[in-house]
Amino acid sequence: MVRRLAVVLPLLLAGPALAGPSPDGGQVLRGARGELIDVVMLKPAAEGNAVVRFAGTGGALDGLALPARRSVDGNHVYLTVSWRGRERSFVQADTRSG
Repeated sequence: MVRRLAVVLPLLLAGPALAGPSPDGGQVLRGARGELIDVVMLKPAAEGNAVVRFAGTGGALDGLALPARRSVDGNHVYLTVSWRGRERSFVQADTRSG
């Protein structure tokens, strides 16, 4: 975790100095098998742009940070990344109550 912060924190602090959108908050999603997905939403949040980093998946996306698009479809909030010409989506939240 400290290593990840050492890499991400300077980028977040330098956000206003860099060309492009600035960060609007983030979260870490944890899977049942130890997967970690870091999500940093970019301003303006209404556009749904984010940067997503994968760790512990054991797949080809492991260790990559990719641009993503957040979308809402009914009761589900999805994040979609494009990689090697393919789009991959995963559920960030299920907003159904109960």
